[in-house]
Amino acid sequence: MLLKSKSIDDGFAGTDLRELSLPLSGWSLRISRRDRGRATLAVYDTEGSCVDAMVSSFLAPTLLRDAWWGERDDQCWTLAWGKVPDNVQDVRVAFRQSRRCHPVPPVIIAERFWVAETTGRYRHVAAFTDRSSWRLMSRAA
Repeated sequence: MLLKSKSIDDGFAGTDLRELSLPLSGWSLRISRRDRGRATLAVYDTEGSCVDAMVSSFLAPTLLRDAWWGERDDQCWTLAWGKVPDNVQDVRVAFRQSRRCHPVPPVIIAERFWVAETTGRYRHVAAFTDRSSWRLMSRAA
């Protein structure tokens, strides 16, 4: 997955804020550093509505936060995101539909978050580390 990045101005001088565009869904991610330097990730749909916002935390991060599927330009897509737990180097993500399992390497963002996007409509998403695993049903965009 190739993310396109650009700097954006949120009106706060000195705030490090980046916007990443997701190629399949057309959704975007905004990464900033606020609240004592902690990283924040916000997920926006194609209409610019904020779907989710996460602040990096050392307390019980949610490995798999959310998953959505939809269609854009006559192509189905599925998107999932979450937090990278402390002391974890490798997050693995798999999209599942019936007996079909499609592993997708996630993109790590700001060392605290991850995102994975793939073509196709998958109803189930699973995220794994060496220490834990989470499963989630995706929902329609």
